[in-house]
Amino acid sequence: MKVYEITMRNYEPLLMASVKHGRLIKHELKYLPGSAIRGALLTLLKLLGSKRVQEEIERPSIIFHPAYPLAEDNSQTRPAHPLIYECKICHQVFSLSLKDVIQRIDDFKVPIGCGNGHLYAIKSLGGSLIYQQNDKLKCFSPRYISIDSIGINRLLRTTEIGLLYSYVALAPGHTFRGLIVDPNDKLEWLFEEVGLKLNDLELKVGRRASAGLGGIKAKISELRDYQWKLADKVKDIKDYEGDIFLLAKSPIFNLDIMEVDGQFKILSLSKELVRRLRNLKVKYILKTKIVTVSGFSLASGTPKVRLYGLDIGSLIVVEDNLRVEDLVDIELMGVGPFSIAGFNIVEVMKPA
Repeated sequence: MKVYEITMRNYEPLLMASVKHGRLIKHELKYLPGSAIRGALLTLLKLLGSKRVQEEIERPSIIFHPAYPLAEDNSQTRPAHPLIYECKICHQVFSLSLKDVIQRIDDFKVPIGCGNGHLYAIKSLGGSLIYQQNDKLKCFSPRYISIDSIGINRLLRTTEIGLLYSYVALAPGHTFRGLIVDPNDKLEWLFEEVGLKLNDLELKVGRRASAGLGGIKAKISELRDYQWKLADKVKDIKDYEGDIFLLAKSPIFNLDIMEVDGQFKILSLSKELVRRLRNLKVKYILKTKIVTVSGFSLASGTPKVRLYGLDIGSLIVVEDNLRVEDLVDIELMGVGPFSIAGFNIVEVMKPA
């Protein structure tokens, strides 16, 4: 098994949106999903005439982790969990002790002030992007650009009356970094077939690629010692007494989510929650919000099954009787049936 790091920088505006608001389409995602990276790479290989890529398309095995942006000082951003807060007045960012919250979960109360004494002016940053700078937590604010576009009738080759669209896209110049886990050592094999170099790739990601959006320069490099470093990290976590925390880096599915009276009662901060995720006993879940994934069948004209899951930044608290090898496997391979599609990717966290 090989582990790679992929670094991407968009040189064109980037637009990844699931819905449009009238004639306004806004970039929505804070990260590049593993599914988008996978699709861009496999599409490139297919267009260049790769025959071997069909095997990966039909029987996928390579796991593409989500790629998160780098801050201005090249610090890696990550999603904030629900117990990270920001003061609306002084913008101080602080985190509650995860271990303390779990120990007194029955009488947990949201803090009413920040360290500077500002009362009733804090908000949870759960699901937002944060990074560490000089031992302090900082919020990451992406840069956006506004673009206007006129609709064209391809049949008549004329402009459409009234079809003026506005796009709010991610500005060029953002750098993203993520992981690619290749259990069967076939990634390099695929690129060698078409003569591509892993350290010099040009991809198209997101919507409106034909209109000059979504251009990305990418570089893939093997992390030869990543598994050993990860093993050292989780060993340190194992030596720390207490529960193990899994931070959702992508949406998490397959948690036996149930809807009761229109509410997702199961996914609340409750000690009564005991579910299983990839044979892990789940004790508590601290969610940011619920996300849905669904599709539409053009053949039958009917909607497909809708899946409910946890959004990024959610915390999953599991039993602490896990081996170091299991924790390494969890962080590399994901925790669910959809990790091949870029979902169910987590980061093992020390319960500090």
